[in-house]
Amino acid sequence: MSFTNYFANKVLNKLTGKENFAPFNLYIALGLTDSGEVANQYGYTRVGTPPSNWSVALDGVTKNSVQIYFPIVDGGDWGEISYFMLWDSGVYGEGNDLMHGIFAQGTIFVEDDSLLRFDIDDLVIIFD
Repeated sequence: MSFTNYFANKVLNKLTGKENFAPFNLYIALGLTDSGEVANQYGYTRVGTPPSNWSVALDGVTKNSVQIYFPIVDGGDWGEISYFMLWDSGVYGEGNDLMHGIFAQGTIFVEDDSLLRFDIDDLVIIFD
């Protein structure tokens, strides 16, 4: 069963705090697989995004509306990252993985002293 665009927009707007729902932050995590978060080392941390960092859903789609930065990698590398995940907790190893997706541009290698940034509209959530 697929969501209708109407229902998908309602769910996305509630999830991102745009409609009668107690707003909460979503935390972006990076993954080596669709269920395996990057190791908690070399400065890695989930990045919080308040509701204002997401667009109002339209046609079952919402996107990040600001640039999102991860901390600079320090003392090693995070490996070959292919996935991003949205969690309801910023604490590594805690919370619920709400959804995940694969990078459209493919795998990225995140090495020491590098800065990973998502530009506006890079992270797209689609209910299909």
